[in-house]
Amino acid sequence: METQHAKQPAIASSLYRRLPMDWWHSAVRKGRLNHLPVSRFWPNSNDAAGLSVSQAGVSTIAMASTTAKGKRDCLAEFPTLAATGRGLTVVPRPTNRDCGHAVIPEMNFAMMSDPEGEVTVKEHAFALAQASTVVWPTENDPSPQA
Repeated sequence: METQHAKQPAIASSLYRRLPMDWWHSAVRKGRLNHLPVSRFWPNSNDAAGLSVSQAGVSTIAMASTTAKGKRDCLAEFPTLAATGRGLTVVPRPTNRDCGHAVIPEMNFAMMSDPEGEVTVKEHAFALAQASTVVWPTENDPSPQA
């Protein structure tokens, strides 16, 4: 008998989430790169199907950190287990510019308009932010010209 977990497509062992480059510049100035903003792990209006992420190893850092408008954003990485261990699923949704793009459907934008859903999403977001580290740029990398 096949379990729900067995139906989950193979996903990379870690995931990327973009953070605004303005945050990175501010965090470097304040020496706070280890405190990732939980709000950046909340779904926004672009996350109708679920929280947008990229699969590390499938997506390159350049691919995952580049927005649809071609601008580079900061990139945080967290273990896939930080999501799946909470009962969340990660569903591949490749795009023309990111072959490793995926979504976490349980964390979609519509849930933010429901009080109970919002609490649940924010709890998940807190856990993902806590499990994340900045992987691009780092303090030793030159920041992109934005």
